[in-house]
Amino acid sequence: GVVFFIASAISGEKQETKTYWKLRIKYWVPYLYLHFMVAALVVCGSLLLVVPGIFLALRYAFSEFDLLLNQNRPMDAMKNSWKATGNYMGVLLGGWVIIAVGLYAPYFFLSALFDTSGTVFLLMDTISNLIFAVLGTLNTIFTFRIYGFAMEQQDRSRDSMPKDGTS
Repeated sequence: GVVFFIASAISGEKQETKTYWKLRIKYWVPYLYLHFMVAALVVCGSLLLVVPGIFLALRYAFSEFDLLLNQNRPMDAMKNSWKATGNYMGVLLGGWVIIAVGLYAPYFFLSALFDTSGTVFLLMDTISNLIFAVLGTLNTIFTFRIYGFAMEQQDRSRDSMPKDGTS
């Protein structure tokens, strides 16, 4: 639902909230299948000294957008994401790191200040988890903006190619 909302907000085509819920339900099964496949690959890659897992997460970063917005099948969305993310892996990684540091640094700071078994820590932990749940969408928003830029660049390069097939 968040992806559909972001896409419509950027395009200026605002819809009713129930429309996003209907779209969410419509794509629930293929999205679950895609999410399971990507997660399994990332976990397996992470078991191979973490870096392959990060690499796979970056290469499949656009797959959910391709699945939902272009109505592709999960495997096709993964293939398209693999092709489209090649030039944007550094930007994606940098953005993800900045977002992760911004989200986790306050939590680690709070856990250093308070006794982890105390009531104050439990209250702060609950509040920080609520904030994290809301701000966790920043990763999706950031990745979607890079996806939109990548698709725009792809369209421009396609439009600038000669129509007769010559260079």
